[in-house]
Amino acid sequence: MMKWYDEIIRKAPPPYYRNENKYDHLQYKDIPGLTNLFDKSKFPLYDQMSMWKRGTVKAHEADNNTYTPKISGRKNAMMLVNIYNFVKEQPRFPWQQGSLRNPSNPDTQTPDTNAISLARGDKSFTLTEDEIGITVIYEYNKLFLVNIYYGENSKFNMYVNRLQTTGTGDMDYDLTNGEVAALLIMAQMTNPKEYKERQRLFLDMRIGPLTRNTESKYIKTLVDKGFVDMNEYHNSPSMRGYPKVTAKGKAASNRFEMKHRKFHSEFRDIVKDKPDEEFTMFENEDSQLGEEYQ
Repeated sequence: MMKWYDEIIRKAPPPYYRNENKYDHLQYKDIPGLTNLFDKSKFPLYDQMSMWKRGTVKAHEADNNTYTPKISGRKNAMMLVNIYNFVKEQPRFPWQQGSLRNPSNPDTQTPDTNAISLARGDKSFTLTEDEIGITVIYEYNKLFLVNIYYGENSKFNMYVNRLQTTGTGDMDYDLTNGEVAALLIMAQMTNPKEYKERQRLFLDMRIGPLTRNTESKYIKTLVDKGFVDMNEYHNSPSMRGYPKVTAKGKAASNRFEMKHRKFHSEFRDIVKDKPDEEFTMFENEDSQLGEEYQ
């Protein structure tokens, strides 16, 4: 396991938000035993999980091994919190609920003071090296988000292969520059509703068009690998045939992630110049990336 950590994890850069905070995309089934925690008999929002269509989570490193869940600005949302031991595959306690508004009457404050305190971020938990904190945010008919947090000294990367998600093999990651650009644009470089920005980037990098029933060969390869879905059976006729990244594609994109400013400058020029050449951008950065993990 440590051999994998030394030889593989250092060959891929850490993932970033636009503000350069780090995170990873994972399928929740990539984490040992986690599917059991979302079982019907244990998870209070089981009947609402249909909103969690892609089944992906974002993983973040918690400062000082401290997990502080909070509902942030989503005042009408409900939050569920847990601490999960991924070695023993057991939760520390049953799901705890946080909320600011009364779920049955959103115009009033929830009467549960403990739920208010948890939602505001008043309660912190110290994570052991075998634990992750899990925050689920649910707002009726609007969103279903799952974020996990692991400590600075966590064994998380030894138990969860964040660079090779469930259902993929090594050959799935042999992509061209154009294919990597297409995957990153859909998975990480834009927000889900930024359709026009995504389409603009496809045209700017000459890997498009990103349209319904597109003939882009780069998207077609990603579809063949299960990283992109053409939504042929989407409920809305306007979305049928429009490419959308899958849960597997989001998780697989960790392997190629880079800072946004690098994507929009150095890598953009590489894609424009050599879209069909094998992606090798990180191979010359092994020594530099290694220093970041030492």
